[in-house]
Amino acid sequence: MDIFETIGSRRSIRFYQTWRPVERWKIQTMLEAARLASHAANVNALRAVVVERENITEEIENATLPVNMQLRLAPTLIFWYGDLAAWDDQSETLKKLMQVGALAPGFGWSEAFIDDFMVPMTKAASEAGEQGAIMTALDAGLGIAQAQLIATTLGLGTCLNPFFGDAQALFGLPETARIWWVMTVGYPAESPDGGGQRPREDFEKLFHLGRYGEPFPRDDDVVEQLEEAGMIQEPAPAPWRKDELRALAAMFGLPE
Repeated sequence: MDIFETIGSRRSIRFYQTWRPVERWKIQTMLEAARLASHAANVNALRAVVVERENITEEIENATLPVNMQLRLAPTLIFWYGDLAAWDDQSETLKKLMQVGALAPGFGWSEAFIDDFMVPMTKAASEAGEQGAIMTALDAGLGIAQAQLIATTLGLGTCLNPFFGDAQALFGLPETARIWWVMTVGYPAESPDGGGQRPREDFEKLFHLGRYGEPFPRDDDVVEQLEEAGMIQEPAPAPWRKDELRALAAMFGLPE
């Protein structure tokens, strides 16, 4: 499966094969993909706690209400969080990028520029509001997206869910930690295509050229090429989807 088909095939999967655990190497591969994602200042603020089914406690389930039923079906949960304290190492992580040639002196990068401008600017922005949390959340999104795509490639399903619990009490995380999402991971019990590609807003409404209100022109030839590559797929709902949902509800003892 190439990157085009992987993007097109990714779905939020909510029904899992409860009887089939996820291999540790597949979870590690997802985490490796998240680690290699783009991270502002290379601080790697994205972290995760992985919890396997046998260690999912009632307290953990309660921290994911009101969607905890689908979490009960998942063999593995990944609690993705950002540690704001990672920004304390920004000076060192940026200098590492200079050392390996990722930040070029020709663009004005120097150790003095990092210490005298970049670090104070980031610190001032964070102290003035939630800038540090916002940047960390954006980095988390990049890493989580890559983990999702790897999961799809490996035949797994994933879904992101909100977290309502006490991260410090549940996992002993530092006060600087913020859990962004709880990801369910497992082998799909429902059709991997989820009954078709999920609806999205019109392309022209989302993207602009030059200024707001000037839609980025959508080329039909490009759309056709992406359909052939598997990135744009048949839209939901498939005609059999409601029957599948009823069958899944019966299988797991859920209301229809």
